[in-house]
Amino acid sequence: MAITILPPAPPIQDVDYDSSSDSGSDGGADLDGDLDMRPKKRARRAGSTSIVTPGEVVTDDPQWMRGHGTYVEPATAAIL
Repeated sequence: MAITILPPAPPIQDVDYDSSSDSGSDGGADLDGDLDMRPKKRARRAGSTSIVTPGEVVTDDPQWMRGHGTYVEPATAAIL
C-alpha cells in the first residue's frame, strides 16, 4: 500500500455577508467585536510548499540544529 503525503489545506473561513449591514449608520462595518483581529504569530513563507519527511536532510549547518543529534567533544569547541 502506497503512502501519499499531501500539503495541508488552508483553513476554511466562514464569511457571513448580512444584507442589512449596508443600511446601518456604521457604514457596513462589523462593529460587534466578534471577529478575531489579532495578527498572525508568524507570516507564512511564500512558496514554502514542500513537506519534510522523516530521514530527509533539513540543513547541513550543525549550529542550526544543535541538540538534535549533534554533540561537542569535551576537549574541543568543534561541533560533530
